[in-house]
Amino acid sequence: MKGHSKFNVELVKYPSGYFVKKSTTKVDNRLKNQIQKQIEFKSFIEKNESINLLFEIPEVIEKKSKYFIMNFYNGKSILDIFEKGDITLLDEIIDKLIRFIDWEFRNCIYTKEVRFEIIEKLLSIASEDKKVSDLIYKLINKLPKKIKIPVGICHGDLTLSNLIFTERIILIDFLDSYVETPLQDIAKLLQEIVLEWSLLIDNSKRDNIKIKIAYEYLRKKLFDRLMSYSKYSRLFYIITLFRLFPYITNKNIYERVLLEIKKELK
Repeated sequence: MKGHSKFNVELVKYPSGYFVKKSTTKVDNRLKNQIQKQIEFKSFIEKNESINLLFEIPEVIEKKSKYFIMNFYNGKSILDIFEKGDITLLDEIIDKLIRFIDWEFRNCIYTKEVRFEIIEKLLSIASEDKKVSDLIYKLINKLPKKIKIPVGICHGDLTLSNLIFTERIILIDFLDSYVETPLQDIAKLLQEIVLEWSLLIDNSKRDNIKIKIAYEYLRKKLFDRLMSYSKYSRLFYIITLFRLFPYITNKNIYERVLLEIKKELK
């Protein structure tokens, strides 16, 4: 199948079992960076016993310039869990995610002034789409003179669609970022619970009523907590929304993201 980052994802069978292959049609530094980040993150997590009991990262079995192969996990998606309507399971997931974010912040190694990186990133997204570009320049004009944040490790694309639920939570689809900070993961979780992201990009027939009730529960439990980690949580959330535009092909999703940005910039 085609991933949302435009990479191809396949389930492949070898004599030893099933594996996942992620590939691109040409040499791509993004794929190379993702492979390296997944390997390094796996090493970080395995050094922390309490986090390693809750989370797992697939081992990279083979890596080449245009693809890599990793272990396959047969688990449930977040939408499968939402459809069960079990509040206990949701509370467990919330607790694990908070512990994960706390662990990332504890492992930040220094603070960094990132205003220049943020402006550079926003300008790289600005395009011929006047609606998007106008909002980007509006945000740039609102930026504080200094933006100093903790820097360390982060998943980079911590939406719930990038989690597989087994006895542990399997983290997949790591993404390298213009600045490595836990605020990236907070922003992605905010994107998830506010936009109902995993449902928004899902094309299968689902019990949408149960799923929306679950999302409402997550917003109630998580939104304020995620925002409270830093005075820049909201800023990174808005930047994350802007970063979606190069990958959005669906008009309804485009309008939904645009509306959310306008609301946050008021």
